[in-house]
Amino acid sequence: MNKKYWLNEHGKRYWYSKSNMSFTACRAYEWVDRVMFIHESAVYFVKDKNIWTTTNRHSRGEMSYTIFKKDIDNWIPIENYDDYVLKLKIYLECEKYNIL
Repeated sequence: MNKKYWLNEHGKRYWYSKSNMSFTACRAYEWVDRVMFIHESAVYFVKDKNIWTTTNRHSRGEMSYTIFKKDIDNWIPIENYDDYVLKLKIYLECEKYNIL
């Protein structure tokens, strides 16, 4: 199996929607046939860890990974979650001021 997009040794993977970057899909383990959908509503800076992270997350349901794979062309894999969060910060600012 291609491990390029794995975010940990257990096969955790994230994707974001091509149509709305604030919607993500998460598969927690490679052996679990389930993808959970999350709406990432905000980004904030954690001073003591010196990182940006998401907050105000809302579940948007789930489906089997087998079914999700049929729609995989509408999702972009996240190679580096820290990079995604910084891009999301810009995206949410643009959305806030209606400049998308």
